[in-house]
Amino acid sequence: TLATQERIKLAIESVQLANDIYESVKKRAAAGAISDAEVKRSFAALKQAELTHQAELQNLDSQKVILSLYWAEKQPQFTNLIGELFNFGEIQNIDTLFNDVEKSSLMNVLISQQQLAESKSRMAQTQSNSDLNWTIGLRRIEETNDSALIAGFSMPLFKSKRNSGALIEAQAVIDQSISEQKIALLDLYGQIYKIYALRKLGIARFESLQADIIPALSEALDLTRTAYQDGRYGYFEYVAARQELIQAKKALIDTAENILIYGVEIEQIT
Repeated sequence: TLATQERIKLAIESVQLANDIYESVKKRAAAGAISDAEVKRSFAALKQAELTHQAELQNLDSQKVILSLYWAEKQPQFTNLIGELFNFGEIQNIDTLFNDVEKSSLMNVLISQQQLAESKSRMAQTQSNSDLNWTIGLRRIEETNDSALIAGFSMPLFKSKRNSGALIEAQAVIDQSISEQKIALLDLYGQIYKIYALRKLGIARFESLQADIIPALSEALDLTRTAYQDGRYGYFEYVAARQELIQAKKALIDTAENILIYGVEIEQIT
């Protein structure tokens, strides 16, 4: 939504530039320097810029409603969001992020599964060792009209063999859990490295757009405007200069949005 608010500002700037071109074209057409066809093209470009502005406004309204639903509000209770779209914060180095993965909630779940499997294995081992069942009681001897104390024990035959299957199964579960941990770690490492690299590349692109590309295109537009008014450049050169600048500024907003999203993805994983 912050990015959309910035795109609305850019759309307003685009409308203003398109209107400047339209006014310049009308003056040259009135002076007989160009044909009315260029006036029609510049008018159409102005209307397209206005439509883009309206579309971004509608997009903002939709996004504000979606945000309001997170607070169980059907209608937004705010007009604008306050935030720093171009402030990306600091991300830890890649080695620290890898260490954080080993403490993540997903790894805790996998470790708990391993501990549960180990507990079941110990239980099966204990049951295998509990082979003897003791009994004690009285027996009436009718022939002599006497009573006798009877004690004894029973030992199941082949119980260790029967429990060996449970032990093997429990060990297999432990091995599977350990393997899942290793696979999950490798998968998370791969995800973090990819996102970390994309974020780093995005920051480099943002800095280049902000420091080099956009200032150069802004200057080029000023020079092209002057050249057009002097009759040295045509309509298409003027429009192209405007469009290149608008596209670069839009790329700046899109890149900033992606950088913030990459940061959120890294936080979710770690």
